[in-house]
Amino acid sequence: NYAIMGMCHDGTADNYADKKICGNFYSIFEASDGAGSCKTLLENKECTKGFEELELHMGNGHGFLYQPYHQWVQPLLQWIYKAGK
Repeated sequence: NYAIMGMCHDGTADNYADKKICGNFYSIFEASDGAGSCKTLLENKECTKGFEELELHMGNGHGFLYQPYHQWVQPLLQWIYKAGK
């Protein structure tokens, strides 16, 4: 299980095109950040066992990563609990 936060940019899927990325993924990104959705990178891939994504609208760009805001901590904890079953 992997949580990805604020990682995917334009071209990320192209950069990883020759890599086999496997697992169950939860992507979190802030709408006002330069990093965005990881759908192109992870959704419907051969060895991706699961993919969920949370788009935040906090207005603080990449700053959403600098503190444990409840807007992403609670959903992440719920995903961890669910994925562990």
